[in-house]
Amino acid sequence: MKKFLVCLFILTTVLSLTGCGNDKQPSIEEETVYSEEETVQILTAKFNTEIIENGTETPVYDENLTINNDTYFYNLFEDINYYIKPVKFTEDIEKDVAKSSVIYYSIDSEFEDIALKYVKHLIKANKIDISASEIDEALEQAKKLSDDELEYDGKNGLLIKYYEKDGNKYYEITRVYE
Repeated sequence: MKKFLVCLFILTTVLSLTGCGNDKQPSIEEETVYSEEETVQILTAKFNTEIIENGTETPVYDENLTINNDTYFYNLFEDINYYIKPVKFTEDIEKDVAKSSVIYYSIDSEFEDIALKYVKHLIKANKIDISASEIDEALEQAKKLSDDELEYDGKNGLLIKYYEKDGNKYYEITRVYE
């Protein structure tokens, strides 16, 4: 009887260990891509690089900077504007970590095509290895979703949101940190 119980115990142990192999499915958390922390200054420099390399109108100039409600605002071109909101505002663009950045312009702007180029450059600045087709797909998806449907898919470390408010169109790119 004792041998039978020992054999049964060993068999149970072996069978339970068999289920502990490496065939584990990755969890959502393991598949999620997060953005690396970047300062307002670095993200804006990357945005400027995208603008200049692609020949899009005017880059971001520090002399166009205004600060309001813990947010850094810049005028880009005509009625096209850019703002960047840090995770925690300290009034130091060299230290403030970028959270969300937005391109906005008038709903009836005659420069919407230029505004959309800025939006694409801003997305690329936030995620340098994103392809043009992924950017186009993300923008198309953002326009289809309403505020309450917005979801983060974990693929690029970014949330991309489109909305209209106070006579303006907004494209908001939010960096997702761990």
